[in-house]
Amino acid sequence: MFYIQTIKRDNRKTVRKWILHIVILTVIFAGCKKIENPVIPGDSNSGTLAVPEFNWQMNKDVSFVLKNAKGKLVEITSTDGELIYLTHFGTTNQVETSIRMARTTTTLAINGVTIQGIDDAVVYTLPDSFKSTENAKWALDFNRVDGDYVLSGNPYISDFPITFEAWIKSDGPANNNWHGIVNPGVTTDMTIISFGNDSENDWNISLVIDKGNNHSVKLIQQKGADLYEQSGNTSVTDDNWHHIAGVITETTLKLYIDGLPEFEINLQTSTISPSDLSIISIGSRHDASPNSFFNGVIDEVRLWNIERSQEGISNGMYESINPLSAGLAGYWNMEESEGNIIHNMTSRPNLDGNFLSYLAGGNGPNWQGDIDTDEDGIANIYDDYPYDPERAFNNYWPAEPWTLAFEDLWPSLGDYDLNDIVVDYQFNRVTNANNELVEAIGHFELKANGAALRHGFGFSLPDILLSTNDFSVTGYDLDANYITLDQNGTEYGQNEITIIVDDKLPFKGNTYPGMYFGSYNFEIKITVDNVGPYYTVNSLGLQHWNPFFIIGVGTTTFNRRREVHLSGYSPSSLAATWQSNEKPYFDTHNDGSNFPYGGPNGGLWYKSNSLAKIAGKSFGPFFPWGLDIPKSFDWTIEADGVEDPDNGLYKFTLLQAYDEFEPWVRSQGATNQDWYEHITNSNFIFQIP
Repeated sequence: MFYIQTIKRDNRKTVRKWILHIVILTVIFAGCKKIENPVIPGDSNSGTLAVPEFNWQMNKDVSFVLKNAKGKLVEITSTDGELIYLTHFGTTNQVETSIRMARTTTTLAINGVTIQGIDDAVVYTLPDSFKSTENAKWALDFNRVDGDYVLSGNPYISDFPITFEAWIKSDGPANNNWHGIVNPGVTTDMTIISFGNDSENDWNISLVIDKGNNHSVKLIQQKGADLYEQSGNTSVTDDNWHHIAGVITETTLKLYIDGLPEFEINLQTSTISPSDLSIISIGSRHDASPNSFFNGVIDEVRLWNIERSQEGISNGMYESINPLSAGLAGYWNMEESEGNIIHNMTSRPNLDGNFLSYLAGGNGPNWQGDIDTDEDGIANIYDDYPYDPERAFNNYWPAEPWTLAFEDLWPSLGDYDLNDIVVDYQFNRVTNANNELVEAIGHFELKANGAALRHGFGFSLPDILLSTNDFSVTGYDLDANYITLDQNGTEYGQNEITIIVDDKLPFKGNTYPGMYFGSYNFEIKITVDNVGPYYTVNSLGLQHWNPFFIIGVGTTTFNRRREVHLSGYSPSSLAATWQSNEKPYFDTHNDGSNFPYGGPNGGLWYKSNSLAKIAGKSFGPFFPWGLDIPKSFDWTIEADGVEDPDNGLYKFTLLQAYDEFEPWVRSQGATNQDWYEHITNSNFIFQIP
């Protein structure tokens, strides 16, 4: 078993002398204000913790084959839609790509349809989704200032249940002004769809965006003074498309946002019956007069006289609905593209919607959807850059920021708290309407720097497909005068494309409790100077990028030849070799890289050897100097940052904070794969005030 060895108070004087002796002997490798080796978990009889083949990776590469993709906008996202792995316009019938994601990912969504059992390959045939450039070109744009709305007839629904569905896109009212038109002194909601009574005030069942409550969606049942209403938590005024579904029965209110449950509440009894209601309004609450107007785009409105299940809502929200579907009382797909009427697609009469405006002279909502301002072939509603013909889609890798956490005393292990360098990273690979790579922007945030030394940061791209003459790099910060660049901004003299982001990271600390100095953000841009069909979203080879840190000699001097990488990743061609006039870092102290070969298949690069011991306790070989963690990681405090009143100072705080780290390693990654999600002792986590 792992345990944390501590230093007894009675022996501190002796131990301090011993530590001082070690520091003097190994001063060239010092720099973290720490002893050279950690106090080791486990004991000499505990056996080897890791094996040579264990790669310490917490991610996986998943290949995708998407069929029936031509003419469709394809989005691969998390099931909740929060993470966007890929956005692609199908110029061919079959799309093939590869995406790196957390190893724990077992489900995701393709155009909103949940895909289970994600392993290493996905083959999926896209349905004829209405959210494609072929089948959903048009929507209605409502102007709240003019009081735009659409008024339909009576669906003649006599009893519950009722289900409303619609797609919306809104950034809230103009100038964030929630005051109404009817009564400018009063703030009002924004109505998506309302089933009301045109002769009685405050008689309605409505689906609205709440003027308060984070601008979430609200369900309303009201008959005069008798009112039931409930708001959700998710803000939908973010100028993104959201699918909204409200289910109203006599005794329940249920809300679904983007196919996921938002709330469900029970009522004693309904305040109103559908038989009391006589008119459908889209974009306003309409009882005796219209009010609470919508601002933004509404599409694909459906009215059901049945209770739609979550499964039915989530599976059907991306597809066109058969107008003869059982229980469908009204269906306005808004694909007319012109005129001032939207047609009800069901067989029920008198439900075509007429365009109206509250203000005199208004013409009602405007058609939107087939508008392509930059004329790149991607409609504005799908285009991330609607006014830039050179750009169309953002493709983030990883889909959310991940963290590099490093120990910097290589070839010694240091105290192994993995907080000497903590950097969050994410790239945005921008493509055009033809899915050709235009640029990639790397965003980095230095969150902790627990070392006394200063470091540089860079990465190599061994799988890059771009010719060196076809791209250039900007945004780097080089002022320590030890990096030489090629003409395109990459590092000169490298066998593989290498980009130095910053040659002297600022000293930020952020490892001792109560001492927070903020974070540091920096950005690198890779611009494709020769855009063409041969360069796609994966042409940079970021799937297997090789990040590394250049370890400084002190606070002002740097040694370009001393690099520390993730395990299994080779040093760059400018790193130290076995030449007689250079310091032999590899295979000294705790390094077991087996230079110059890196062991079988290169799997031993930057892994520890069996010499990693202290006080007679064996650390075991094959431990890395850095981890690539698939989330924004909560890093640990400095190993000597917490004092045990009985046993002295803790070491190896990663184990103290994350109990599941040990069984993950012992199982060679087979179990506890999400160990980084489970903080078991927050006292050892650095707290940001």
